[in-house]
Amino acid sequence: MQDIFDLTFSLHEIGFGILGVYFLFDLIKYTEDLKKYPINLRKNIFFLLLISVIGLTVFLAQEWFVFGPFLPIEFALLITLSFLHPKYGASFLLYALLSRPWEVFDNQLMSSMPRDLSYIVLLSILMHKMWRKEFYLRWNHASSCLLLYAVWVFLSVITSGHPTNGLYEYGNVFIKGVVLFFLLTNSMKVKSDLSPATFALVLSIFEKGIISFYKAFMTENLAAGARLESIGILENSNDIAAIFILAIPLSFSLFRGIKLKSIRFFLNSFFSIFYLVLIWKAKSRGALIGVGCIVMAYFFLKVQKKWIKVVSVLLVGMTIVLASNLIKRDGSDLDGSTSNRMIYWKAGVNMAIRNPLFGVGLAGYPLYFGDYAIDGNLGSEGKLRTIHSNWLLPMAESGLPGFFFYICFWAFGHLAIKRQAQSYPEFYMAFFGYAGTITFLSHTYLLYAYILIALILMSDQLPLRSKNESHQRELA
Repeated sequence: MQDIFDLTFSLHEIGFGILGVYFLFDLIKYTEDLKKYPINLRKNIFFLLLISVIGLTVFLAQEWFVFGPFLPIEFALLITLSFLHPKYGASFLLYALLSRPWEVFDNQLMSSMPRDLSYIVLLSILMHKMWRKEFYLRWNHASSCLLLYAVWVFLSVITSGHPTNGLYEYGNVFIKGVVLFFLLTNSMKVKSDLSPATFALVLSIFEKGIISFYKAFMTENLAAGARLESIGILENSNDIAAIFILAIPLSFSLFRGIKLKSIRFFLNSFFSIFYLVLIWKAKSRGALIGVGCIVMAYFFLKVQKKWIKVVSVLLVGMTIVLASNLIKRDGSDLDGSTSNRMIYWKAGVNMAIRNPLFGVGLAGYPLYFGDYAIDGNLGSEGKLRTIHSNWLLPMAESGLPGFFFYICFWAFGHLAIKRQAQSYPEFYMAFFGYAGTITFLSHTYLLYAYILIALILMSDQLPLRSKNESHQRELA
């Protein structure tokens, strides 16, 4: 256990350092606003930033000195960059929420970091909008659906018989994804602003991958045929495998700019094999379906002839069935898993039918599963179970209106990625791969869907470059 703690600690230090360096390179490469200022003003800005980093380092070191010198410097740099441009703040918050360093660092300041970073990002967005005289929020149909869904979930909690548990889950899990969605969509100005958030997402998942790899291959965790696990909120084998589905196509986008094809091919192959091995060790049939969805999405993008698409779908489907049969899990475990899911789904539909307006409330499914199970059949895993379906969970816990808002949110994300499929194939494959995987998992309230759809929507709505940059190019 201590080895995992030490590894996680080191990965946090390395990860935040890599994130800060990437943001600096992105700042130099893409930020056009600074280039129009006189050289003396740019020097003054650099001096102020340096003073800010030093001051924040001193402040944070007083709280985190026991953890070493690197973490205060890294957080000071990232916080400073967050004020320089809100896209860095939103991406920093994204990485922190997925990396979750407060699970390792027993410190009050670190525990309050999610809330503090949210305030910093919001302040940065407001400052930059006032500076640019952009007195509006970036809004779309998906934003309206998500807001309506968040309000309806809150109402379902208030009207349920367990408001305390529901409000705790609402405030500590669900609302973080909603807030991050709106911060991401309002922190970006042009398409190049997608890069920091995409990098932060891929880096955080890679960190989880290293931890899972260590637990699987560097310890005796899988010696008896156990399934791969991670730590924290994604410790479950199915949950961590679902996140790796996201990482496979999104990793490709990071290497697209590498000119040498051999290096690009090596990196793409390495990361693909790395995640596929972990998914195989997780023994998750849902994740295998997600891999199949990624492959089918790729064929639909690259192949024009319909008969080839049909053949590819059939071949991929047969491969998934074969791979599922080759998974070395106990036969009774696999059979029980399938039959149990049918029991859980029927109970969820029963909840929606008998509570069509508000459902049973957030976090209510495990509590009331026994009351709504058809014929009292609880399956082989006991009473306190989840529904194992990302699409049926909102129906069961927030009723038919909540289900409608949630499905519409995904539908608008689907329309956006269809329009941008050729420009952003990695988002297209990630969308269908993740959607296929979570069909058999309860990821409704987790962050990942809201992050992915926020990036997809911005890939569709943001201009290629800012008006100032376009005007400068026209004058040139």
